[in-house]
Amino acid sequence: MLNLFLRGLVLTVLLLTWIPHEAAGQISGIRLTQTGNTGLMINVDVSAFYTTGSTETTAYLGTYYNQVPAIDWGDGSTTPRYGYGPSTGIPLVATSTVVNGIPARAYRGSFSHSYGSAGSYTISANTRCCPIATPTNTLVSGTIVTTTITTSGPFGPTTFTTSFVQNTLAVNAVAPGFGKAFAPSSVGIGAPSTLTFTIDNTAGTLDDNNLAFVDNLPAGLLVASPANVATSCTGGTVTATSGTGTISYSGGTVAAGAGCTLSVDVSADLPGAYANTTGDLTSAFGNSGTASDTLTVTAVPVGFTKSFNPDNTGIDVPSTLTFSIDNAANAATVSSLDFTDNLPAGMTISNPANVVNSCTGGTLTATSGAAVISYTGGSVGAAGSCAISVDVQADSIGAFVNTTGDLTSTSGNSGTASDTLNVGAAPLFTKAFSPDAISIGEVSTLTFTIDNSAGIADATGLAFVDNLPAGVEVASPENIAESCTGGTVTAVAGTSVITYSGGSVSMGATCMISVDVTVTDSGQFVNVADPLSSSLGTSPAGSATAPLSGGTVLDVPTASTRGLLGFTALLALFAVLAMRRKL
Repeated sequence: MLNLFLRGLVLTVLLLTWIPHEAAGQISGIRLTQTGNTGLMINVDVSAFYTTGSTETTAYLGTYYNQVPAIDWGDGSTTPRYGYGPSTGIPLVATSTVVNGIPARAYRGSFSHSYGSAGSYTISANTRCCPIATPTNTLVSGTIVTTTITTSGPFGPTTFTTSFVQNTLAVNAVAPGFGKAFAPSSVGIGAPSTLTFTIDNTAGTLDDNNLAFVDNLPAGLLVASPANVATSCTGGTVTATSGTGTISYSGGTVAAGAGCTLSVDVSADLPGAYANTTGDLTSAFGNSGTASDTLTVTAVPVGFTKSFNPDNTGIDVPSTLTFSIDNAANAATVSSLDFTDNLPAGMTISNPANVVNSCTGGTLTATSGAAVISYTGGSVGAAGSCAISVDVQADSIGAFVNTTGDLTSTSGNSGTASDTLNVGAAPLFTKAFSPDAISIGEVSTLTFTIDNSAGIADATGLAFVDNLPAGVEVASPENIAESCTGGTVTAVAGTSVITYSGGSVSMGATCMISVDVTVTDSGQFVNVADPLSSSLGTSPAGSATAPLSGGTVLDVPTASTRGLLGFTALLALFAVLAMRRKL
C-alpha cells in the first residue's frame, strides 16, 4: 500500500520559457505541476545583470505566481493570485562582470515559497523592479544561471536540481549615434545659423543615460546672442553662453528606440569655412565618438557710391562730394574700410574742406587745395551705413567725371564709385538807365538784368549791392519791379543804396529788377554795380553794360545849357511870327 501510495505521488517538473505580458523585464521562468502532494516548498537561486552604478542590495526579483485550478494555497485562500512575490524582495550579492561588452554588475540571490494544495504553479524570475527603483541602472541582460529546486512535504523532502531555460533579453545596449548639422549651412557674416546635435538611440531597446559631450567651436565662430538653446533630450545640463566658443552637455538621457536633439544658434563676424568637430559623446552605453559639420560664412561686400551736391555748379563754387558706405546686407560690423579718390584735373578740395565723417574710426585725409581724398582703417556697424563728405570745386567750365579707386574691407572688394560734376558760367549781369538823360528832379528807371539763358542749372542765392553815385538817389515813389523768383529788393526813397538778396532765376531764363531814381544836381553820373553772386558763381561788375568805365551814364544838363536852349527857342518863335505878318 505504501509503495502504491508513493507511486500515486507524482511530481512533474516542466522546464520552459514563459513571459507573462504584464511582466516588464521578464527574463526566464519555470513551471511546476504538483499533483497529490501538499505543502510544497520551492527554493530558487536567480541572477541578473545591470549596468554599473547600481547600489541595490535587494530587489523584487521574485516570482510571478498563480495556481490552476484556484484552490487552497495553504493559507486558507482559494483566490487566484497573480503578482509579485515574495514581497520582501531578494537579498542580492553583487559581483562585477561584462555583458555585451558593457561593464555590469551581476546580482545573485534566492527566494522560496510554500505552496499548498495540488495544482499547477508558475515561477518566473523577473526584473521589473530595479529599473523602476533606480532608473539610471538599466538591465542589460538577464539570465537564470543555476536554479536549485528543493521541495518538502508531508512525506519528507524531495530535492531536484536543474537549470532554467536561459532567456537573454533582446537588448541592444550599444552607444547611440551622434551627428551635428548647421542650418542654414551658409550664412552672411554675423547672421545666426542653428547648430543641432542629434543623439540617435532608435536601434536601442534601453534608455541610455549620462550623455555628455563638449564642442569647442573653431576660432571666430561663437554662440550667438540670443543663443536660443533648445533640447528634446531628458534632463541634463546645457552650457552655451552668448559670445563664447564652447557648447557642452552633461547628465542627459535618451529614451530606448528614440532620438533626441540639442540646438544652439552660432554666428561668425568674418567670412570663411568653419569646420567644427566635437569631442566624444559618452554615455552609460559607451563612447559614440565625435560629430562634424562645416558652416560657410559669406560676406557681402558693402555698397559704395558717391555723389556731388549740387552736381551742377559754377567756377570755383564748392560742391559737397559724399562717399556713402552701405552695410545693410551684413549682420556684423565690417572693418578695415579703405579707398582713395584722385580728383580729376582742375578739381581741388575747397577751403574750408568742411570734412564730415560718420564712419567709425579710421584716418581721413582731405587737405584744402589738394586733389586726393583717402580713407583707411574705418568700420561700419552691423546692418548699418555711414558717409564721408568733403567740399570740392573746379576752376573751369566742363564736365568733371570723378571715379574712385576700389573700396576694400573685411567684407571684400566693393569696387569703385563714380559721379560727374558739371561746371558752367555764372549768369550775365547788366544794368541800364531809361531814359539815360534827364533834368534835375526828373525820374529815370534803373533796370538790373540777370541773364541765365546759357546756364547749366538754376541760379539761386542771387545777391548784389548797388551804391548809387553822389547826386543820384532813389526816387519817390520807388516803383520797384521784379521778375526774378523770390528774393528781397531794398530801395528806400531818398537813399543812395539798392540791394537784392535771396532770389533765383531758372536755367535758360532771364529776369530783371527795376527801381526809379532821380538826380539832385547836374552832371554825368557813372554807376558801376557791385558783382552779382549766386549758386553758379560770381558775375563780375564788368559784365554790367555802360558807356563809360563799365558803368551806366545818366546825363543831366547844366543851368547855362538850359538858358541857351531857352533863348534859341525864343528866337525861333519870333521868326515864325515875322513870317506870318509878311503873308
